[in-house]
Amino acid sequence: MNVFSSQAGWPASQVLIYHPIQDIWIYLLAAAVLLSLSVYTWRYRQSPPALYLALGSAARVVWLVALVMITVSPALADKLRWAVIHQLGALAVIPVALMTALHLTGQRPVVIRAARVFLLAITGFFWLAVLTGGWHDWYWRGLPWDVATFGFIRGPLFWTAMIIGYLTLAVTLALYIHRAVRTSGLRRWQALAVPADMVISAAGHILWITGPSTSFALPLGFLLGSLVWFAIFFGLRVFDLQELAEATVTRDMNDCLIVTDAQDYIVELNPAAEVLFREQAAAMAGRRAAAAFAPWPALAALAESGEARAEEIAVAGGHYLARVSLLTGWGGRHFGKAIVLQDIGELKKAQARIIEQEKALSIMAERDRLGRELHDGPGQVWNYLSLKLQTVDAFLTNGQSQLAKQEIAGLIGTVGQMNADARASIVGLKLAGDTGDDFIAKLRDYLAWYRESTGLAVELALPPDWTEKIISRFREVQLLRIIQEALTNVRKHAGAARVRVGIEKIGKRAVVLVEDDGCGFDMTALTAGKSSFGLRIMAERAAEAGGQLEIESKVGRGTKVIVRFDPEGKV
Repeated sequence: MNVFSSQAGWPASQVLIYHPIQDIWIYLLAAAVLLSLSVYTWRYRQSPPALYLALGSAARVVWLVALVMITVSPALADKLRWAVIHQLGALAVIPVALMTALHLTGQRPVVIRAARVFLLAITGFFWLAVLTGGWHDWYWRGLPWDVATFGFIRGPLFWTAMIIGYLTLAVTLALYIHRAVRTSGLRRWQALAVPADMVISAAGHILWITGPSTSFALPLGFLLGSLVWFAIFFGLRVFDLQELAEATVTRDMNDCLIVTDAQDYIVELNPAAEVLFREQAAAMAGRRAAAAFAPWPALAALAESGEARAEEIAVAGGHYLARVSLLTGWGGRHFGKAIVLQDIGELKKAQARIIEQEKALSIMAERDRLGRELHDGPGQVWNYLSLKLQTVDAFLTNGQSQLAKQEIAGLIGTVGQMNADARASIVGLKLAGDTGDDFIAKLRDYLAWYRESTGLAVELALPPDWTEKIISRFREVQLLRIIQEALTNVRKHAGAARVRVGIEKIGKRAVVLVEDDGCGFDMTALTAGKSSFGLRIMAERAAEAGGQLEIESKVGRGTKVIVRFDPEGKV
């Protein structure tokens, strides 16, 4: 590249002169404001428009600092180096402004991706042209330098870059105007206000390139544009509207929020937490969580835990659902924890009331059921006993003592059977009325009693990983009574040696099976509608629990009683 001692012979429009800057402080002030805008906006870099705005502000900082360094550098080589840096920064400003606009105006992802590829390609091309300008005359054709002034002769690529830059600026303005027309409220004001910085900066640049008398126009335009951006940022909440909403919700919510840092020191309490801890709240900020929450060990343990978790705890005389969320930043760096305490005292009371109501309903339903069973079962047996005793009396009156003895033997067997039935009912009712929540434990107790009282081998089959509660309290009662009735039938009629009770979960359905190896019976009696009293009782109980009862039996092949129901259903 040629160096000229003057700019003579070249049209003024072809020469860009870097006149010595008289008021350097204006440039440095504008650079400082732009740098502060870039640093502050960088905190929102997860949002693409904020990321591009930060990069654009940084590019303008490079632009201004390079102009200052051209003035203060005495050697031509240094001036040329800073001129290259100035051009690189200037070439980056407009593409970044367009990317900011594409994101802020809500363009489709495919459009944004295509624009990013295009702008990277074209900016990279012009950067390469600037960096290799010493080998060709396409970007700048020479360097006029007369000690006092320094500049370069504009080449065709320079003019091409300037035209493309201002066309891109026009497209960017059109995007914002289109956005303003199609939206309303806060979004419209944002779309109208955001390009103000760009317009002011562009006006300052146009004035700056006209001559030395307006050398202050560029930094002043950048400075005013930056101040406008700060006003937009804080006044119209372009990037931090969600942050403002979260802060407002955090302040006004009824749940308590406790924020700790990475060393488990308490950083902040929201107003609800201050109310909860009363006079202790003022002394909590800045203290280790373990010390501040010492009166509530469960809360202290949560505050010092190193994992996200949730559990119910008691704090300051209330019941709370505590949720711990880990706060992470760039690169997964751990910054602390947010602990939210949700008051569940009223919920616990409501749950207790619901449980009591369920118990009352269950008791009433069971009383009604027992009334029908006594009427249709033992009630009928008393009539049978009465008739038999009358028969015995008649035999004795007629001197038929042998027949009377036979009838009495039958009565003794019937009474023994009634006694066994009564004991089984008492045990079943006791277990069904137990307030404990472990259904399987109650079932094991009943089967142990049944095994001991009848001498039958009884097996309980559960899935290997059985840990969950699959049925409601009401269904537990009904299911225990169904199993009890099925086992009573086995004892009375099956003549079995072995009984198997199995529970499994198939998909969303729970299946309960009572299977014996007894004599079985002819299923045609069931299909003809002649089922026994006990089977009718079991079918009614299953239906009331929202399930279905199935019977499978063959003469000489045993019997299966199957209950199927959806554990998620409501009774």
